[in-house]
Amino acid sequence: MDSYLNSATDKANALKTELEKNGHTVEDVSVNGNKITITNYREKNKIVDISNGMIMEPPRPVEYSRLRVGDYVNYPVYYNNVGTWVKMSNGQANYGFPKDEYTGWRILSIDISNEEVKLISAGIPMSYYHYDNSYASVTNLTTNFFDTPINSTVTQYNFYQCGFKETQDSTSTIQNIIDLKALFTNNFTQIQEEVPKVHAMTKDELDGAKIAVNATYYKDNDLLIIPKKDNYSVSFWLATSNDIYSICHASTYDTYESVYGSNKDIRGIRPAVTLKTGIKFIESENKINNTTTYDIFE
Repeated sequence: MDSYLNSATDKANALKTELEKNGHTVEDVSVNGNKITITNYREKNKIVDISNGMIMEPPRPVEYSRLRVGDYVNYPVYYNNVGTWVKMSNGQANYGFPKDEYTGWRILSIDISNEEVKLISAGIPMSYYHYDNSYASVTNLTTNFFDTPINSTVTQYNFYQCGFKETQDSTSTIQNIIDLKALFTNNFTQIQEEVPKVHAMTKDELDGAKIAVNATYYKDNDLLIIPKKDNYSVSFWLATSNDIYSICHASTYDTYESVYGSNKDIRGIRPAVTLKTGIKFIESENKINNTTTYDIFE
C-alpha cells in the first residue's frame, strides 16, 4: 500500500511539474486511490486516472497565430456594466446598458511576431464626461488615463461611473483612480514606467478590429458594437478627436461605415489593455457566448 501511494504521489508530482512548465499555477496535488486531483489556478479540478500507469498529457499553450480578434480571454479584472445614457439634470444613468452576457474581455489586436496581445472590454465598465475640448479628453482617455479622477457627481473631463470590482464576487465597485491603477497592476498587464498600459479604445483600434473580423458595418459584429439590453443604444467614446470640440463615439445604432463626433455629453468607454509580451494562452473548456475562450498564464 505504501509503495503504491508513493508511486501515485510521484506521478502526481510529475504531472504538477509538467503543468507548471506549461504555464499553469498548481495550487495543490492530492491522491485518492487511482485518482490524482490537480487543483489549478482558474481551472476546475482535473481528475486523472492513473490505474493504467499513464499520465494525462497536460494542455499546452496555443501558438499566437491561432488566436483570433474577438476571442474571449479570462483576464482577471472584473466589472459590472454601467449605463451609457445619462440624464444630465440629475446624473442618473439608468439606460443604455449592454446585454448581461457582454462582460469580461476580448482580443482586440494580435502582434504575432512580438507575441503581444491587446484586449478590449466586452462590455462598458466606465463612463466619461467630455465637454468641448477634444485635446483634453483624448489626453485623459489615453496617456493620462490613471490621472483622470473618478467622480460621483457629473464633472467635466472626469470619469463618472465605474463598475470595476476588486474581485469577481465583490458587491462594491472601485471609486478611486489610484485603486483602479492598482487593479490593473497585475501579473498580466504590461507596465511602462510604473503605469499599466491601459487606455480607452481609439477609432483606429475599432477600425482595425473591423477589418480583422471582416465586417462591412460596425453593427455587423458584437465585438465592435455591443448589443443593447434595453431600448436605448449602447454608446461609447473613442479616444480620437473629431474636431477641436468633439471626440468620436460609436453606438448600437451606427449602421454606416464611419463613426461621428459629439461633445457636452456622458458616454461609456471601453478600456484597451496591452498584455505582457509572451503571455501564454490555453484554450478553456468553457466558451463565452459560444466563442473560443482562453485562460492566460505567465
